Amino acid sequence: MACGYCYTHDGCVFKDDANELAEKLEKSDGLLIAAPVYYGSANGSVISLLDRMFYSSHFDKRFKVGAAFAVARRAGTTATFDELNKYFTINQMPIASGRYWNNGFGREKEQISEDEEGLQNARIVARNMVFLMRSIALGKEKYGLPEKEEIKFTHFIK
Repeated sequence: MACGYCYTHDGCVFKDDANELAEKLEKSDGLLIAAPVYYGSANGSVISLLDRMFYSSHFDKRFKVGAAFAVARRAGTTATFDELNKYFTINQMPIASGRYWNNGFGREKEQISEDEEGLQNARIVARNMVFLMRSIALGKEKYGLPEKEEIKFTHFIK
């Protein structure tokens, strides 16, 4: 909607899960996003929620660990994985990886339980995410966070 409400208020004008999840993210050390693939990319409801949650929350997200996992019947998981990781990189959030792209396959409910490789990768992602969160907590305690720079915007319209 691009109403700008969140610039003068705390949170999104729509009082739904986006605001509640933003509050939980602020208190957490990381965020795991799992999304189904619809038509070669993440489900539109997931993207709408993430757009509003990230855009309308103004707290520092640097060094909260992010992990994304995509599930599809057949194709689109790598595009979805890339799409979801952009929320992390634009906010300086380290990304927890697996041993392959973070994806699994299945069409019907619980069918992913038959994807041994996908389940193994999910376990690896979870362990790596926990390791990164613990390591960052120790690093913050010992060294603090890196210096935060003022954001510079470059516009290509003259």
